[in-house]
Amino acid sequence: MGPLMLALVASLATTCAGVREPIIDIHLHSYEKDPRFQARIPNPGTGGPMIVSNGQEQASATVAALRSAGIVRGIVGGQTTATDDRMIALDPDRLRGGYEIDAIPSPADLADIRARHAAGKLAMIGEVEYQYEGIRHDDPRLEPLWALAEELQVPIAVHSGAGPAGIVYMGSPRHRERFGDPSSFEEILVRHPKMKLIIMHAGWPFLDSTIALLHAYPQVYVDLGAIDWAEPAPEFHAYLKSLMTYGFGKRILFGSDQMVWPDGTPQAIDRFRAAAYLSPEQRRDIFFNNAVRLFGWTDLTACASGAPGRGKAKHRR
Repeated sequence: MGPLMLALVASLATTCAGVREPIIDIHLHSYEKDPRFQARIPNPGTGGPMIVSNGQEQASATVAALRSAGIVRGIVGGQTTATDDRMIALDPDRLRGGYEIDAIPSPADLADIRARHAAGKLAMIGEVEYQYEGIRHDDPRLEPLWALAEELQVPIAVHSGAGPAGIVYMGSPRHRERFGDPSSFEEILVRHPKMKLIIMHAGWPFLDSTIALLHAYPQVYVDLGAIDWAEPAPEFHAYLKSLMTYGFGKRILFGSDQMVWPDGTPQAIDRFRAAAYLSPEQRRDIFFNNAVRLFGWTDLTACASGAPGRGKAKHRR
């Protein structure tokens, strides 16, 4: 075994140490500045006080939360690649890079995506959140982005569904709820059959459209980021249970969308663990197996040795 492989095995042994139920979080954010820090916005799921005051604190607290929760890998797609890289540097064995896009991508954006992929720094394109700028999924100006995701065979994770309550009056005047309906992905998927699409927030509250796309297009996955901790628990469980009833348990990924509240991640995990309608095997798929398959992360096999169980996992701290 060569030195690089030995280093990889050692890093995975550290990352997986003591983790009985490994979890992959594909929906993390990093920040430099954000008005929510200054406004001290309480945790929307619990009403508890904000525990960080700036981007550096948010990065450190997020990494601590991931370690404590038994998350063996996470994808950071935040405010800038610089803030992503700062968070990843705190735990490079555990974290991988995404690429956030919040408008029509420029040629420079596309070139940067290609360069980061070539350098091995790109696990996912996302979060892609042009909806906040009043842009629909089927806007023809997005075509180069879909083509690039298909060419690189990198999953692309797109914000789809509702925005935060009152978002039109809080800095995103062009945002429209109807633009988040996942049904407008359909012609894109027809043109790009090999594109790996992750519908973030599972298109909430557009359940029927999300189910229709999952049914028709096997390359579509979803996560329930933020819905799994910031929205009322009964709504989360009703939404997740519907997806499971229709048989999509192999295409649901765990994502927290912790934003400026690092404590959102363990809250989201607890919601899934409280889902009595999930078998241990189904929960293991959502927490771990589905992401390993989608991203091709065969290096994480060492993390899968523990048997799934319903109790609290013993996590490395």
